[in-house]
Amino acid sequence: MTDPLNEKILTLRLPSGMVGQIIDALCERMQTWRATERYLNDPDALTTELIEECSDPQEAKAIADCYQQIIEEIQSQRKAQTRR
Repeated sequence: MTDPLNEKILTLRLPSGMVGQIIDALCERMQTWRATERYLNDPDALTTELIEECSDPQEAKAIADCYQQIIEEIQSQRKAQTRR
């Protein structure tokens, strides 16, 4: 994964409802990667959750953590804008 500090910053203007939909979708992706991490750490556990094609629990965790950071950043920016 790339270092977010070295990436160009973009500004998007979206209706709050669309931002909510983006957050919901990102949460679903994060939860799928968390389920993948759990499955890889305990493959004998039965699960009905979706899992991603991945063989390394550390990679699955890193991807889930990345989604979580994105979600938190969007939520933080949304909260700051709704206080204005």
